[in-house]
Amino acid sequence: MTSSASANSSPEAPPETTPEIDPEVVKKIAMLRAQVRESFGKVVMAMMALPRYRHQTLADLQHLVLDPLIRDRLAIAYPADKERGDLADITGLAIWASVSKEADAKIREQIRNGVWPLRLHPIIGRLVDKETLEKMGASQTPTKETT
Repeated sequence: MTSSASANSSPEAPPETTPEIDPEVVKKIAMLRAQVRESFGKVVMAMMALPRYRHQTLADLQHLVLDPLIRDRLAIAYPADKERGDLADITGLAIWASVSKEADAKIREQIRNGVWPLRLHPIIGRLVDKETLEKMGASQTPTKETT
């Protein structure tokens, strides 16, 4: 039997088909990618201004920015709509994580000793509920109405 005969005698394999992706899904994926890239860039630029993060390597950006961003553990604050113009930039950002009880105890000790570089803008104390602030080791800032 020749090789061409054996090729003809075998059952023909079905042609490989690539499933069509709904154009609407493709559009949503593209929008999500653009949003992640834009947010990533904004956060990295803000971090460049902070001495604590200025000398991080590119590899560090994965766990410092990208992982929190895709896990919805990063919040970016913008000026109020009436204050936002074409040149407005972010006004702040917050990155948080879930940690073990041991790590939490070490962080709280560092905060008490004033060595943890945690700074909350005064408005955060008014916007975040008291219980959450206490979990972070912070407290609410009194508003003008209450003082």
